[in-house]
Amino acid sequence: MAPEPPPADFPVSENEERLYLTEGVGWGRDVVDVQNGERNQIWHFAIPTVEGERPTPFQLAAGVADVMNLVSNFGDGGLEFINADATLHLARLPEGPEIGLSSTGRVEQDGISVGAAVVFDRTGVIGTASVSGLANAHRALDIGEYFRTRQNIGG
Repeated sequence: MAPEPPPADFPVSENEERLYLTEGVGWGRDVVDVQNGERNQIWHFAIPTVEGERPTPFQLAAGVADVMNLVSNFGDGGLEFINADATLHLARLPEGPEIGLSSTGRVEQDGISVGAAVVFDRTGVIGTASVSGLANAHRALDIGEYFRTRQNIGG
């Protein structure tokens, strides 16, 4: 799937952290929609690294690289791998307060996974990110169940 930012006029709330894209669903804000076997993309809005301060472009990119596990290891069974290591390579800093990750591939064998993604902003690809993971299927995070439970507790 080619990196594709959401439409510039996509409605987002002031406190929105990220949007999700799968080939079958398109852009949306519901993480439950990406709990499937399709290749994923995430579009991330700036989250302060230091409370009350706007993040620098580097802080934005580094913070978003930390969600590589969601792009790479999120599937039908939820999040079944623990993010053991993430790596970010940038050819340039992001322009603007938003960037995305688009999965380019993933390999899994004997409880170890390796995934890769391109990092992009509204002007194009700015670098790559990779993640290695360790299987944790017995404690997998079923996102749908997690959010249903949270809504019942808080609502």
